[in-house]
Amino acid sequence: MKIIRKLFVLFCFILLGCKKENNTLKVEQVLKNENNIILRYSDKKEKFWSIQIPIMVEITNSSSNEINFLSSNYIYNNQIGNNSSLFSISETGKLLRLSTSEIKKIKSHQKTNYLIYSQHLIDTIKFDEKFFTNYLEKQKSSHQDTLIVGTLNLFKIKHPNFLEDLIKGDSLEFQFLTPDSKFEKPIKIPVAW
Repeated sequence: MKIIRKLFVLFCFILLGCKKENNTLKVEQVLKNENNIILRYSDKKEKFWSIQIPIMVEITNSSSNEINFLSSNYIYNNQIGNNSSLFSISETGKLLRLSTSEIKKIKSHQKTNYLIYSQHLIDTIKFDEKFFTNYLEKQKSSHQDTLIVGTLNLFKIKHPNFLEDLIKGDSLEFQFLTPDSKFEKPIKIPVAW
């Protein structure tokens, strides 16, 4: 009887020790973000038509296996959006645009940061020319179709209502692949400010 009990305890110990790892993948938005907001200007329409907002995310792989990250998607809730772009950040701080079809490897027990630029179309009925007056003057003197208007953190201080209106209810979705290249259930997180 004692042998059976010991075997049962040993069996339970092995079974519990070999269970599949849970919560091995974590995706979080990094709120301290010193990346620049970009306004895009149309010479033809003589106004700003979109704003690109940087969102930094950190993907943590706490498993003992490499994870395949396929793509990210910015989901626009209350505004019309164009698309989004995914970037990795080099050791020198340079942004490197990544393809959505390219598999990005996240090594075992590693954290990797990515930058996503959303592209919100500007509703000129809600936000008239007066709102953009300072930026229009800067844009016209630069003779470019894009204007860097400062970091996300500074822009939040200057225009909290504008930013909140743009991103309210928005979310990010991340697609990962299993080791045998099958789709995992997407991970969705809300965009926070």
